[in-house]
Amino acid sequence: MSLGEQTRMTGVDLTDNRSVLGSGGRKPANAWLVALAVYFGTTLVVYGAILAPIAAPPAGGVMSPQYVPPSGNRIVDALTAWDAQWYLDIAENGYTYEPERQSAVAFFPAYPLLVRAVRAVFPLSFRGAGLLVSHAMFVGALALLRIYSQKRFPAASPGLSAYTMIALALFPSSFFMRMAYTESLFLFLCLAVFVGMECRWPLGVLALMVGATTAARSVGVAMLAPLAMYVYEQSGCWRRAAGRLVWLGPLAVWGLAAYILFQWYAFDAPLAFAKTQHFWRMRPPRPVGETLLALGSWEPIWSVYLRGTYCYWREIDRGLPLALSYHSANCVAFVGAAALLLVGGLKGWLARRELVLGALLLAIPYVLASYRFCMGSQARYVSVVFPIYVVLGQFLCRIPRAAALAVLACFGGYLAWFSAMLSAGYVTV
Repeated sequence: MSLGEQTRMTGVDLTDNRSVLGSGGRKPANAWLVALAVYFGTTLVVYGAILAPIAAPPAGGVMSPQYVPPSGNRIVDALTAWDAQWYLDIAENGYTYEPERQSAVAFFPAYPLLVRAVRAVFPLSFRGAGLLVSHAMFVGALALLRIYSQKRFPAASPGLSAYTMIALALFPSSFFMRMAYTESLFLFLCLAVFVGMECRWPLGVLALMVGATTAARSVGVAMLAPLAMYVYEQSGCWRRAAGRLVWLGPLAVWGLAAYILFQWYAFDAPLAFAKTQHFWRMRPPRPVGETLLALGSWEPIWSVYLRGTYCYWREIDRGLPLALSYHSANCVAFVGAAALLLVGGLKGWLARRELVLGALLLAIPYVLASYRFCMGSQARYVSVVFPIYVVLGQFLCRIPRAAALAVLACFGGYLAWFSAMLSAGYVTV
């Protein structure tokens, strides 16, 4: 009888992180303490790279907007650049919408509301409150990923959960998890839902948590698919599952629904968040048919390497070799994540709902943003696809330790380099 079957029959979670003994009968380290240790160790890499003059400022580059005045602290200013400026301005001044230009409504409300709430409790600036939220959520995400991997693979060696967590902490685009961005909050919420599924939390609670992901990022709608799959698994047939989804569905989109209603009330434009996206782009729009053809032929990826196109990497990361180009890294991260999901599916390392979520978290930003942005930001979007860390953990456990450490060192090197690029003013969003 498997541990999962025993859990279902006895009601006792035999894979709980606090009760499972590791090898040799030793109690494993508390997930939250381990997460803190990994967080501090890897965040020092980011801070050190920001302070060290590794990357020179780009010639004629576009600089981050300054809706929030600079603090004068190099680390704080680097971690609150680019989109963080929008989020912090929303937290301080609320939403605005101007139909003919970029507007704050493009950014979803969960993060700025949380920043405002933290600032109301602690004597912090908006920058400080934003970074506190992001870093706390990142520590939480690391701990939840460790707990989740232990629950998913209770018979695996302790090294699996450790490698999985370290792969996330050193992932090259994980510097966004330390910025005043929504990545760490969104990842934390996604992992909380999946941990809840493993622990068989009430369906209503899971639906409300999924709804919270739709308030954090538009791609939160991808969480509806694994929730529906889980409801079916717990129901035994589609008829019963459909009956449950009738009332669970509205709960699972409460965040998005509330934001749409707010925009309708405040600006008489319920889909303002979608309309304003038109003004965020790196190249001119094309007819829908041509755009779809470009997406289907993977043109946003290969055009990054084609001289003379809008997306050519040398025109964006000027003066850098290909191996150090963040714009190229967007493509590498996307293709690499897709390959990891494929391997995870073929090897049986990923459950179906993990595969579906991973595929949707890649596909939605690719379809909606990759053409407009020439694959820009795709590495950031990939960083929240937590199933890839499950696969990386399995892979690192199976190769020689020296090789695993070399892979992680490579990740750490790129994490440091991209953090230095961010500090120098390169467009790494």
